[in-house]
Amino acid sequence: MAVTGVACDAEPPANDLCANATVAIEGANAFDNTFASTDVATPTCGFDGVAFTNDVWFSFTATQTGDYNFETCTGPAPFDTGIEVYDNCPDNGGSLLGCNDDGAGCAAFASSLNQSMVAGTTYLIRVAGWGGATGATDLVITFVGDAPSCGDAGIGSCCEVHPTPFCDDADCCSTVCAADAFCCTTEWDQFCVDAAIAACTGCGGGGKPPVNDECTGALPIAVGVTEFSTVGATGTTVACTKFNNPNIYKDIWFVYTADGDGECRISLCGSSYDTKIGIFEGACDGPLVGCNDDSTNECAGTLQSEVTFTPTCGTVYYISIGAWGTQEATAATGAGTANLTQLGKCGAACPADFDGDGFVNAADLSQLLGAWGTAGGDVDGDGQTNAADLALLLGGWGACQ
Repeated sequence: MAVTGVACDAEPPANDLCANATVAIEGANAFDNTFASTDVATPTCGFDGVAFTNDVWFSFTATQTGDYNFETCTGPAPFDTGIEVYDNCPDNGGSLLGCNDDGAGCAAFASSLNQSMVAGTTYLIRVAGWGGATGATDLVITFVGDAPSCGDAGIGSCCEVHPTPFCDDADCCSTVCAADAFCCTTEWDQFCVDAAIAACTGCGGGGKPPVNDECTGALPIAVGVTEFSTVGATGTTVACTKFNNPNIYKDIWFVYTADGDGECRISLCGSSYDTKIGIFEGACDGPLVGCNDDSTNECAGTLQSEVTFTPTCGTVYYISIGAWGTQEATAATGAGTANLTQLGKCGAACPADFDGDGFVNAADLSQLLGAWGTAGGDVDGDGQTNAADLALLLGGWGACQ
């Protein structure tokens, strides 16, 4: 028999309160917030407006002037954390100087924050779990000099494309990068700008939702990879029940006109949050023909979605991409890609007539043989040119009917 639970004599950590902050050093500082209370209840930069909880505190005195990196990414057991830097304890009038929820490139939604500091000055560091997350790992502190980071002056506007990562509005930058780490690791591209307009009031968009927030504004999608962001999205769509919940929360919409009659697959693998997808035939409220929460194929074991269905040539399908959750208020948003593949072909009365002259003849045979093993001479729509295609070509030899 196995007995689980919380020990009756469990006590909060010694640094449970800001007043009892543990002195931190450059390097690894172990912590465990499992039994910690919550010293700051107000949401700060937590993803999707969710407050950090179960916090522990460190005090750190900078030995050099410049940027320090505070991260929970490289400890022994990273988990979903948030890091905040204050100039004093919040209950003693301290101000929030910097904040990060999901660090760029960090596993398990751990955190990483660059913070400008002055030599000889002591700062208070709050490390907490996102939405109740707890664990035991390290807060690692490293001096990085004049490293670029969210909020740096002159680094570029969050509302404009620029070739470097980060932008000059610290809160907006943190929000966008929590959804799409690319914006804080590589460059601030149009995708980052669009997310900023949707999520941040400073870009003049007033926090407007994406243009395809409603099904009536569905954007066309085709075979290939399409980037998307649900940051700022609203609404709920009823689809398939997964984990006792039929809803897709904070969804955006795409529309696909089938150009094949074989299997169609849409994969959201690699997206930055817990996704869910539904496919509706013919209309926004049409029959549900495909739905998935967590993939069991390409990215099995993750929280991203992958759906397959067999369309009818020329039929329109409306695609809802959003999040799984327990309610809309706390459901996640984020960025990702929708990779659409389609087998089969549509409308080809004479599919082996590659040159379109109305005859299946030696010229078409030559093209098929020249494309052997590739998709160039594919007749049956399976993506390969092989013996099955050769048989179809020979069977259709002569004038097209």
